[in-house]
Amino acid sequence: TERGRYTQSGMRFLGGTVLFYVLGELFGYTETFSQPFFIFMMGVISVFIPISALSLIFYVVIFLELLHVSLEVTLFFALVVVLYFLVYQRVFPETRIYLMMVPIFFYFQLPACLPIFAGMFCGIEGLPAILMGTVIYYLSNILQQTMNQLASGSAHGKVYSLIAARAIDNKDLLLYFVVFCLVTALVTAIRKRGAAHGWNISILAGGVVYLICMFIGGYLVNNEINITSQIGTIIGSIAIALIIQFLYNVIDYTREET
Repeated sequence: TERGRYTQSGMRFLGGTVLFYVLGELFGYTETFSQPFFIFMMGVISVFIPISALSLIFYVVIFLELLHVSLEVTLFFALVVVLYFLVYQRVFPETRIYLMMVPIFFYFQLPACLPIFAGMFCGIEGLPAILMGTVIYYLSNILQQTMNQLASGSAHGKVYSLIAARAIDNKDLLLYFVVFCLVTALVTAIRKRGAAHGWNISILAGGVVYLICMFIGGYLVNNEINITSQIGTIIGSIAIALIIQFLYNVIDYTREET
């Protein structure tokens, strides 16, 4: 319907704008990509281009941001992306959108949405996409910490060696990998049973299991877990997931080729 097309265009504009705003905040080493005009134009462009083209621009922006900091890090990231594409993404091209969602939900402190969405709409095959997106988010985090330490003089050495050392010692990344795998598998299994209210049950079960796993995992790896923050994250993530599944199942949007 015409109303559906306008709604989808608005969602594409909003999604593109938020995506490139978040990239500018996470990386931000090239001033051009953090400018409001660039972010606005990427929102406009997102309305008219397929997801495959948006995904390409997403990677190009990250490559250029990394190149501004370290050639070695850029080349390593390029190798990881090429392997990811050859092994996985070219087989499941529809999962590009899940990868690009990851930095957004991490930035807004709602990572629990990711395995729930993957399990709801894609299944286990969506898991590598959110894991790759998690790697990109933590790369930006580690890179920011490294550059801040180098600027303050509290760390010395090559950028790539400092990043590698931080990545190896990063227990949060491993914890998220394990939790995302468990929650995605659970949500997928419940949804595929086709029981009455299966979508709602899978969302609630995924949120509860995510919370339990984060508490147990945080204890095992000796990470401090903010109970209030985690509960708020789960409530927000469940609410968003319920709204999205309502829109997906109840409202008849016009499908467009991506």
